[in-house]
Amino acid sequence: MSVQAPDTRATGPPRGVQRILGTHASIERVRQVIVQVAPTAVTVLLSGETGTGKELAATAIHELSPRSGGPFVKLHCAALVESI
Repeated sequence: MSVQAPDTRATGPPRGVQRILGTHASIERVRQVIVQVAPTAVTVLLSGETGTGKELAATAIHELSPRSGGPFVKLHCAALVESI
């Protein structure tokens, strides 16, 4: 399945990814991937060091998804006990 990211040159980035700051090519790629995966039903795993913007990316994916009208539940997996 191929999902085409919208052309944002004239209108700026879509809502959801506007809070992701930076102009480096890697940040632009993160924005593109968010826009690509948000309308799909794929499972997305965000991993990285503390403070790298995982929650910001997850929020952007939710806001751009068809489920954006529903709740967004934040879950800090490191805080879960192994027995769950």
